[in-house]
Amino acid sequence: MDFDTYWFAYLVAAIIDGVIWGMVCKYIISTKGYDEEKQNSFFWVGFFLALIGVIVAVVTPQNTSDTTVSMLKSSNKDDEIWDAHIVVG
Repeated sequence: MDFDTYWFAYLVAAIIDGVIWGMVCKYIISTKGYDEEKQNSFFWVGFFLALIGVIVAVVTPQNTSDTTVSMLKSSNKDDEIWDAHIVVG
């Protein structure tokens, strides 16, 4: 078994491995309240950096920007409670 014979299997395994790490990073960032663009960026960080990418995603702070509050408010237009309880600071 040499590399020349099984190069395709190694390539497929590396891609699958990268996709798994990328999905883990994307999930971690999504739970921290970041938008889709940032989640996609962290997918590629995880794809190429694997465990280091996951560590970076874990230590990334929660998103507390005003855009998250406005996105939540716009996605819940029918919910009257949002109008009374969201304070943008």
